[in-house]
Amino acid sequence: MRLPLCLSLLGLAACSNSSLTNFEGEVAMKTTRPNAQPTVMTIKAKGDNLRIEIPGPDGKTASAIYSSQQNKMTVLVDDQKMAMDMDLGAPGAPQPNTDSRTSAVEKTGKKETIAGVTCEDWVVKDPSGSRTETCVAQGLPYLDLEALRRGGGSSWSRDMRANKTFPLRSVEYNPSGAEVSRAEVTAVTKEKLDDALFQVPADYKRIAAPQLRH
Repeated sequence: MRLPLCLSLLGLAACSNSSLTNFEGEVAMKTTRPNAQPTVMTIKAKGDNLRIEIPGPDGKTASAIYSSQQNKMTVLVDDQKMAMDMDLGAPGAPQPNTDSRTSAVEKTGKKETIAGVTCEDWVVKDPSGSRTETCVAQGLPYLDLEALRRGGGSSWSRDMRANKTFPLRSVEYNPSGAEVSRAEVTAVTKEKLDDALFQVPADYKRIAAPQLRH
């Protein structure tokens, strides 16, 4: 089932203008972690739906569909024609670097341009000393695992989801100040996408995903 690759999709990104509002198209995002090979994922967006695609070492691509309205992610296992519905609210779902119940966000007002899109630098700090520095833009659905897992999350995480605030760059640091992960959008392409990309094929069998562990 290539489950590790499928689950890595949760390890959870227009044109040359400054906005992603009403965006339809593809976003390429590069993610890096210490002592690991970089991964380039493709995020296809249309309305309130995202399709996340990550190439695997076998040359195949793992895909997942996320609906922000339904707060639901479905991982597609194409070689077995299966669709795994992920319970993001279950105990054991992936923990973010900062806990939205206790962390606070500082909106710096500083603007940057990443992949031709303007974003604002935010710093999210947790009492543990962990922090996440991110540059956010408006217009794409925000997949907030923490808010889903804890039944709503903090006010800032709910606002990000409600306002479609999407991180064009996100860098996580541990309490020692060492970088633990980085994700940054490298390209934004506006184009029309087929609705079928955001739907589970009719001949796929729906299965429940195994419970994730920390």
